[in-house]
Amino acid sequence: MATLQVKNLPDNVHAALRQRADAFGMTMSAYVIQLLQRDLIRLTTAEWIAQVEEATKDWPVRDLNAVAILDEIRGPWPGEEP
Repeated sequence: MATLQVKNLPDNVHAALRQRADAFGMTMSAYVIQLLQRDLIRLTTAEWIAQVEEATKDWPVRDLNAVAILDEIRGPWPGEEP
């Protein structure tokens, strides 16, 4: 199993990690490992975009004008002729 050393860790970050670990009844090492694992499970923005693009590549593309659609739904402004 590998070891990770974090250099120049600010004292306030160390203290906050210690408090969180204690609150969960964990060692600081176990808590930091859990944080890292949780972060690495999440997709990066680039990975998420790639997945969305792949999933939607066959969807029909339509040019929509949201302002025109809303104007049509809302009808004329008060005092404006239809």
